[in-house]
Amino acid sequence: LREFVGRPAMLRAILRCRPSGVIVARRCLATFDVVDRVMVPRDQVQITFARSAGPGGQNVNKVNTKVEIRFNVETAKWLSDEAKQRLMNQQGHRITKANELVVTSMVSRSQHRNLEDAMQKLQGYIDEAHKVEKEWIPTEKPVSAKLTRLKDKKLHSMKKAARRKPDPDF
Repeated sequence: LREFVGRPAMLRAILRCRPSGVIVARRCLATFDVVDRVMVPRDQVQITFARSAGPGGQNVNKVNTKVEIRFNVETAKWLSDEAKQRLMNQQGHRITKANELVVTSMVSRSQHRNLEDAMQKLQGYIDEAHKVEKEWIPTEKPVSAKLTRLKDKKLHSMKKAARRKPDPDF
């Protein structure tokens, strides 16, 4: 079970099954739709605080509650190259020329809550980039569905034709 250390989603799935061995654990994991979540290490981000914008009176003018997190995408060794590329494509408007992903939060009057919100946003962006989309395989429509569609179109056309004025040439 050492291979599952640091992967909380997998460990939770294993504990739900209560397996006695690793082979049983792997079989159990196959039954769950578990996303292996990549956690953002706090030492990989630069956190800065600033004064928040908007209404709030003295609190806004005196306390640095706005949080700005900078995360260098290129130096993240724990992210795969594909995930880095997807992150850069998905969040291109948030990435600087120095390949830093900038996440800000000023939803709360509390610095701590804004920090948690910004970290959750960053985690969400990385989770989204870490997902591999399934390949879409086009399927054929059944012949019966095609015939039903054509029949409905013909009926609709006949209904519209019946509403038209008669042709004056006849």
